[in-house]
Amino acid sequence: MRFIKSILFTSLVSFGITAIGFAQQPADSLSNNDRDKFERIQLFRKNFKDSLPGPVGYVNDYENLFTNTQEYILDSLIRDYEKQTSIEIAIVSFDTIMTAKNDFEKLTLKILNKWGVGKKEKNNGILIGICRGYRIMRVENGYGIEKILSNDDTKKIIDDAFTPYFKEGKYFEGTLNGLKAIMNRLR
Repeated sequence: MRFIKSILFTSLVSFGITAIGFAQQPADSLSNNDRDKFERIQLFRKNFKDSLPGPVGYVNDYENLFTNTQEYILDSLIRDYEKQTSIEIAIVSFDTIMTAKNDFEKLTLKILNKWGVGKKEKNNGILIGICRGYRIMRVENGYGIEKILSNDDTKKIIDDAFTPYFKEGKYFEGTLNGLKAIMNRLR
């Protein structure tokens, strides 16, 4: 898994694309050199969204928030939970190069649908999207999950279980804690 992710990031570097602050600025306020970089970032983001890579497991850590062992722990926990409940959960972390901050929500929803997270007939998928660079996260619930876990419940879990750890830079601990809170709420 790490090999595939490192190829993705190596490709970005070989194209000379770097995620720097100008990526969020209007293109007309940039120098020619920065405008060229901005346009390459926009092109990469469009290509990424148009040809989303398929999942390599329940945890797809494009931002390298987790060690291999941590990914294995999260993946195993989700796999066991899915066997017990049929509820599928995916965790995806994004580098800022992959999406603009204001497109993050659209991207997480697109991945939930494109990857088919959840059983089709039950619509019982959950996608946890994290972007450390933008300091944002999102939990996308399938319609079947929304009957059990409301948007208010989800917001409370984010605020109480994920965010306190994330603020300390403890992304694995926050993700594990939040994941367990979601699982416990759905039981």
